[in-house]
Amino acid sequence: MEQQEAAPMARNRKVVLREYIAGRPPREDDMVLVDGGTVALRVPEAAAPAPAVLVKNLYLSCDPYMRGRMRDFHGSYIPPFQPGSVIEGLGVARVVDSTHPGFSAGDIVSGMTGWEEYSLIDRPEQLSKIQQSDIPLSYHLGLLGMPGFTAYAGFYEICSPKKGEFVFVSAASGAVGQIVGQLAKLHGCYVVGSAGTNQKVELLKDKFGFDAAFNYKEEPDLTAALKRYFPEGIDIYFENVGGPMLDAVLLNMRTHGRIAVCGMVSQNALTDPVGIHNIFCLVPKRIRMQGFIQSDHLHMFPQFVSDMAKHYRDGKIVYVEDMSIGLENAPAALVGLFSGKNVGKQVDRARPPPGAWPRGGFDLHGRTVRGSIGATVGILFGGCARSAREEQVARLVGAIAASAGTKREQADHRDAGRPDVAHHHGGVRLPVKKVTRFSVADLFLSLRLLYAVGSRSGGCWRELAGAAAAYATESRGAGTVRCPNESLVCWSKAALWHLYT
Repeated sequence: MEQQEAAPMARNRKVVLREYIAGRPPREDDMVLVDGGTVALRVPEAAAPAPAVLVKNLYLSCDPYMRGRMRDFHGSYIPPFQPGSVIEGLGVARVVDSTHPGFSAGDIVSGMTGWEEYSLIDRPEQLSKIQQSDIPLSYHLGLLGMPGFTAYAGFYEICSPKKGEFVFVSAASGAVGQIVGQLAKLHGCYVVGSAGTNQKVELLKDKFGFDAAFNYKEEPDLTAALKRYFPEGIDIYFENVGGPMLDAVLLNMRTHGRIAVCGMVSQNALTDPVGIHNIFCLVPKRIRMQGFIQSDHLHMFPQFVSDMAKHYRDGKIVYVEDMSIGLENAPAALVGLFSGKNVGKQVDRARPPPGAWPRGGFDLHGRTVRGSIGATVGILFGGCARSAREEQVARLVGAIAASAGTKREQADHRDAGRPDVAHHHGGVRLPVKKVTRFSVADLFLSLRLLYAVGSRSGGCWRELAGAAAAYATESRGAGTVRCPNESLVCWSKAALWHLYT
């Protein structure tokens, strides 16, 4: 009998729940990052009787409902986590190995997975293949994922909107609220949203197209504030927060109004939640108030994907997400949801792609980068890639950057942005060993990736925003261009000059 080749091995870090919480929001120290040891990158034989899929996690979703799973409470629609066990949530992953006929190595999937680098999925029927290669992968956890579907089902099925109606959305800049508001505008409604910072208020008006928005923290009287924005009353309220806001809304609802109760993020972890005093309004105003969860409306899911993908491609809906990078930063990202730190949908990029790590590691959030500049650029590319196409380019750039790992020199940033020094041959040189050619399209895509990273990181990394853009511009129309042994930093000088003039 032929002996099976040994499977490659990999380290598997994971985030586990330390202990149950009660009466408060989660803290970072409620979760701990542990070394899960090595795992074979193959579905184990012990799982062979039932089909299984081994995946490498790429993006992890941080969602408010996860707080409920950190409590020792078994009366909900989803069971609690177990202390000492890995945190679970929705994610996007790449299939490493599969014994299920519906999945093959290399497939990109979304579904329930673990907060770890590799997960063995023993119920692969809950996974979905991602087909929309032109849409960022992380958007399948938001725009085309559970939050997006929650907004879609709640607005159309629960709210039963009519053109011209008055719609109010609380927590409007979050993963669900931003979509509800835009769907309402597409439906011809007048839309007002509330948020907790002035930055988010401006986002609602300028980015998402709300007719008006306000910072609820700056309103001493919520009832009066809603009367100011809705002098004729509210037809539809998409409820995300509960507490005093719901009480104020009830006094401002119109006859036959509808309230879709999606969540009550301000109340559902409190041991002594704030009571609702104006519930009597439901009777004289004949208000319909209904709680819901998206899984009750799965018959709408195919139409949701079709509609939302089209809206996105047509530029009718935009989506904002807040992405942390690194599995070690996922707990802080989740905790930030409950104090309003996130702007948009909170997602964690589990880990940059392998093969581009500098020897000393790096700290993106602290802006302290150690090791090879070239290799670090490869990491940052990987951390920003959000679609299958971008992931390809990230790997390409990562290979080139990693090949420069032994050739570190100090780069001179003093002349950044000047066209006369844009092609100066200094700084970090790139001996191209693994890859020698980019397509022009890849170079332009690399500009977008690096610009996104540079905008997030600042400092010298902003100088790296758009590496090779000028070279790609000069080579427009060519099938491929040779990647010269020039400094990434100097390419960036040309790119920045090209961008800002």
